[in-house]
Amino acid sequence: MKHFYLAILVTLSWSTLFSQVELNTILSNDSILIGQPVSYELTLLLKNESDSAFINWFIPLDSLSEGLEIIEVGTIRNEEGSYSISKKIVFRAEKTGFYPIKPITVKVRDKSFTSRAKLVGVYSTLTNPAQEEIRAAKEGNEVSYGIGDWLIDNWIWIGVFLIIIASAVIAIKRFTNRQNPEESPTEIATEPKEPAYSIAQRKINHLSEKKPWQDGDLKAYHTSISYILREYLEGELRFQALEKSTSEILTECSKKGFSEKNTRSIRQLLSLTDLVKFAKQLPTEDENKEILSSIKQIIDTIHSEFSPEK
Repeated sequence: MKHFYLAILVTLSWSTLFSQVELNTILSNDSILIGQPVSYELTLLLKNESDSAFINWFIPLDSLSEGLEIIEVGTIRNEEGSYSISKKIVFRAEKTGFYPIKPITVKVRDKSFTSRAKLVGVYSTLTNPAQEEIRAAKEGNEVSYGIGDWLIDNWIWIGVFLIIIASAVIAIKRFTNRQNPEESPTEIATEPKEPAYSIAQRKINHLSEKKPWQDGDLKAYHTSISYILREYLEGELRFQALEKSTSEILTECSKKGFSEKNTRSIRQLLSLTDLVKFAKQLPTEDENKEILSSIKQIIDTIHSEFSPEK
């Protein structure tokens, strides 16, 4: 009987403990611009500070969901009043659209807590088109008459006019050909397009000669490195690398059959340039020189393995 009461007491103690644990979330902004860093904070309110040693955060490594790339994850501890511990996730998006933040699970001892899903809208400008339509309706439901309305109202006459113009052009060409039957059309030599590999090598050599990092403009230098690699991947492998995030580029490289070593090299280079662009890290002189060697080696390796010329 004594053991029975002891078991009940332990059960009640654990129930009281978990009833005091709360998981709260704060999203700094649910409407953001392309490339704008945004923070998403998960906070655990704990009754006992000792519970902090038994917390497992199940936070994704690279992205909150497809399209929301994680830049940084930090830990915040608050020991004033009630004890709390938070995870601050800084993320961004590179394409417009609506992206869900999937639920995140946090485990305290043997009890799990799950956050609610949230939705983030990514825009190319600060104005939300839906909000603009609502605002216009509230301001008086004024109807504007623009060029689109004019084209709809006069499409028949526009069509007739275009037919007349096309007929005149055809008649003039036929008349000209009759007057000059022996003349052949002049062949215009088209300049061959410069290969992606040559473009990348030329730009790398230019950076090597100028050494822009010595002038202190590290952000512009690392932005150029990132652009050269993305532009090369887009030209050589035929996917839109300039418009994709780092995680999306790595996914495409995996689909193309990249080795783990090549994928890791690309991840390290793009991650470093991202950190410098967002002022999260200041590389040394040696690191600024080494990144030129790294991008050259990456491009040479990809060219030797995947170029159609091989």
